Amino acid sequence: MGVAVIVNTELRTRYNTWANKPPTEFPNEVHTPLNPPALWARVSILGGEEQRMDIGTGTGSRTYRKPGVLIIQLFAPLNQGNNAVLVAADQISDIFRNWCGATITCGATSVNDIGNDNQGYYQVNVTCEFHTDYLA
Repeated sequence: MGVAVIVNTELRTRYNTWANKPPTEFPNEVHTPLNPPALWARVSILGGEEQRMDIGTGTGSRTYRKPGVLIIQLFAPLNQGNNAVLVAADQISDIFRNWCGATITCGATSVNDIGNDNQGYYQVNVTCEFHTDYLA
């Protein structure tokens, strides 16, 4: 299995530990708008530039580090306040903040209040930087 597949699988598995997760759109999946409108999420996994990890001198290392950013966009219906979406943002932040999986290490999380998305929803984004180290 390639690094991208491993990262995607591990982050999705961790996301799915969220007991109160709303309906969620993952990359390249069809999203059906909720009727009536309700809280929902979109997950994106952005990869960064891979780096070779050199340790000391000599022939070099075969260890590589692949950084990335996990973005969870939360959408709540407009005109219903922002408390529910902020509670959800705090919950998912707690799930990923400083979490270490089998191959992934997550860092700090950030909650960014975006506001009206001009499509009938109030948006809050949660971001979390992560990296994975592997041998090639």
